[in-house]
Amino acid sequence: HDVWLHDVKDTCGLYLSLTNGCIIHLFNKGKKSQISMEKSKCPNLHKFQLKQAAKYTDRSPCTNHPIQCELYPPDVPAIWKYNLWSHILLVHPTATIQHYRRAYDISEHEVTLMKAVYLSKPHISRKKKSQIENLMISEGHSMRMLLH
Repeated sequence: HDVWLHDVKDTCGLYLSLTNGCIIHLFNKGKKSQISMEKSKCPNLHKFQLKQAAKYTDRSPCTNHPIQCELYPPDVPAIWKYNLWSHILLVHPTATIQHYRRAYDISEHEVTLMKAVYLSKPHISRKKKSQIENLMISEGHSMRMLLH
């Protein structure tokens, strides 16, 4: 939980937006949850497999993905896994937070792997670099905030 973001209800896991403007809706297709591309709103929205995003590997340790809050009806926008703990505390203060630990918990191994990725020097291909340059970055994550 980041104390610098205490006033932000939900940051977007794709855009890192701090304006609470991104909305991800999920729907069930059989046993699988999927992102509703029609109902969701985010400048960097793209299709990805939620089941794959929920698994960490040595090369891709992050498991942050949109999930449905069990305390909300299914038609309410999803919450990003890494935001779920603070969401429950802020929006559902009477809920017993430990009952939902399996939904928001991150293993120590995952944290260790994410730290290693964060500290490693990135190796970015030219194709990937051009894709990254086209991503929108929110004002809250801009270097301009530091320079003022």
